[in-house]
Amino acid sequence: MPPPPKILEHVVHAFDLTTDDILGRARTKHIAWARQVAMYLCREALGYSYPEIGKCFNRDHTTAMHAISTVAAYMRRDVVFAEWVTTILSDLNAPVRRFHPVLHAD
Repeated sequence: MPPPPKILEHVVHAFDLTTDDILGRARTKHIAWARQVAMYLCREALGYSYPEIGKCFNRDHTTAMHAISTVAAYMRRDVVFAEWVTTILSDLNAPVRRFHPVLHAD
């Protein structure tokens, strides 16, 4: 089960990546962060379960749990990022908006 195309479209465009990057095995910081955001959007916008999200991204459900928790925590610390995500969540049919993130740092 692939992720919903509209979510992929938003994330791929916003992070200047390809669908193959998001769905692939690469774990570079930029790609992993974009993938985590896509997982978060699947959970929040569509109510997908952790196992469903894991299947969408060819990952384990615990990876999806970690991704969603990480994005939610970052949203609490970065108001601009949180507003960007909220905008996408409010209307996934809106034109794709580009976000220029500072690399996610843990």
